[in-house]
Amino acid sequence: MGGKIRGTWENKQGALYELGNNKKLRNILPEVGIGNGLTWSKDQKTFYYADTLAFNIVAYDYDVTNGNIGMYVFIVLHSRRDCMYV
Repeated sequence: MGGKIRGTWENKQGALYELGNNKKLRNILPEVGIGNGLTWSKDQKTFYYADTLAFNIVAYDYDVTNGNIGMYVFIVLHSRRDCMYV
């Protein structure tokens, strides 16, 4: 799939939502750009989020029992437009 977006994309204009078991949406990461990669560690204790417009990849503590994210660390900060090549 693909598409064409009109206008200008700006950092911190988006959000990441979780669809819970109760079928309700919950905003877990406000003020993000474009989520270009989501994954979890094998033990499901770390959630990785790549944001194209912020040029970074962030590792968050993750609680698989309730879906909460916690403390984070930037693992990649890059000045290039394409941070997914890392």
